[in-house]
Amino acid sequence: MGRSILAGRFCPYVALRVKLRSSRVSAKANRSLVECLLKKMAKREPYRNRIEILQGTLDMIILSALQWGPQHGHGIGEALKARSDNALQIEHGSLYPALHRLEKEGWLASEWKQSEANRRAKYYRLTAAGKRQLTREQSNWDQIVRTVARIMSPLEEV
Repeated sequence: MGRSILAGRFCPYVALRVKLRSSRVSAKANRSLVECLLKKMAKREPYRNRIEILQGTLDMIILSALQWGPQHGHGIGEALKARSDNALQIEHGSLYPALHRLEKEGWLASEWKQSEANRRAKYYRLTAAGKRQLTREQSNWDQIVRTVARIMSPLEEV
């Protein structure tokens, strides 16, 4: 029997509870689903042309961005924007509270340094606990993607 987790929200008022079970959906199918969703969302009207991230996913992508090394807040936002081909633009009003929350959880550590622009900036780095949390978050994400892929795929004959 699978376990339930709060998968996230697609709009401010709707939450989806997903029943997670193991699946045989491949990584290629996962990538295809994500690419399909990005293409569909890019075709929306300009005011709706943005991705609403599943609740809790912001934490995962911030932790993921820091696995390549320490970075200041603005740099994290820019890295996520670049790695998503400008599909994700994390606003400061979402990014900095998330960074503070992750630091409070013990998943990030920070220190003040000079930035490449010679300004004082707070640099964040992943802690050992943060690396473990990232692994858990990635595992949950993979299960969510497989679940959505099963829902989106036509029934296969056995």
